[in-house]
Amino acid sequence: MKKFLFSMAAMSLFVVSMPSVAEAEVVTGQAYIENGNLEKANADARKDAMRSFIESKLGVQVSSTTEVVNSMLTRDSIITKSDGYVLVKKVVDEQRSGDIYKVTLDLEANTNLIQTAAADLPSQLQAIESDSSRSGINVAIVDEDARNTALWNDYFTGILKQQGFRAEVNDPVVLYLGQHLNAVDDLTLNTEVRRIGRTGDRMGANAIIRGRIRMARPAEKVADRSYRAVAQVNCELIGYDTNSVDVSAGYYSYVASTPDEAEQLAKQTALRAAAEELGKQALLTNQQEYRGGVHNIKTTLVFNHITNKAAQRKQILDGLRNINCRIIRSAFTGPSTLQVYISATDYNTLEEVKEAVLEQLAPVFPNIIDAVDANQAGSTKLGFDL
Repeated sequence: MKKFLFSMAAMSLFVVSMPSVAEAEVVTGQAYIENGNLEKANADARKDAMRSFIESKLGVQVSSTTEVVNSMLTRDSIITKSDGYVLVKKVVDEQRSGDIYKVTLDLEANTNLIQTAAADLPSQLQAIESDSSRSGINVAIVDEDARNTALWNDYFTGILKQQGFRAEVNDPVVLYLGQHLNAVDDLTLNTEVRRIGRTGDRMGANAIIRGRIRMARPAEKVADRSYRAVAQVNCELIGYDTNSVDVSAGYYSYVASTPDEAEQLAKQTALRAAAEELGKQALLTNQQEYRGGVHNIKTTLVFNHITNKAAQRKQILDGLRNINCRIIRSAFTGPSTLQVYISATDYNTLEEVKEAVLEQLAPVFPNIIDAVDANQAGSTKLGFDL
């Protein structure tokens, strides 16, 4: 981690004192031309120039992971908004050199606004954490270079907070994923992530994002003072109380003036894309979450040892409706097993749903018991033996 903090510090020009409101500077940015797309390369090169420029104005004395993350989040936020913070006075030069597109901009910054944005960020994130009505999300990201894992988790969590989520790093899952970097069985992996995640969850989260980041192509020189690196990201949004999984995966390149900078920024670009995509998915999918203040649990109930399919199926479905469980679908998955996918808004936890089901169906099925399939450890299905 110390090596990375040093490399991040080297990227920025530390400014100890900045008395003026507006400061101008000519900055060059560069980007790789993917599949001949000059328009995208131009936009990426402009963002790279703005990134370097804003870093030179932040003046953050980097001495901790938190300060690095706050600097990154502030910079990204300013690049997205830019209005009032940075003005493009003039495009000095644009040129293509092989597969590299370079643009030189005359930029002017309102340094007071930039400094204020950086100072206000910690309190803004804390306010989101305290007041957000959106779902809670755990985060567990691992890097093949373990020295960066803590930073990427904090960065990913910060992006989710900026989207309005309550978010925190789930350390037990991070540890587990770090020990299973080469696991290929996603079903088993996600089952364990659910099980361990609930244990390490301190805020009552509804889902966890687990992910991996690695270098697909280490930095290589592509032009004078230009190094290109390609990072691969694979992240999944896993519902604690549903069996839903949303995926964000892809390859992201970055061109920078040093190999270390190219590799770190490629990874950062990849993780930001994944965090933004999965944050949007968390609001659209059927993950368990607060929607307008309503707690919505969606899960599968499994009923075993059915002897009369038609009659007992009707008794079970009628009983579930009586306790305000909406039937989304139901089907027999074997000669004596019925699965029912439900939605329920009157309950805060799966345990409450289970107790309500047992109480409601006991008069009809006196021998009904809670049945946990050992093969489903960590799964969100509720099992019942009749």
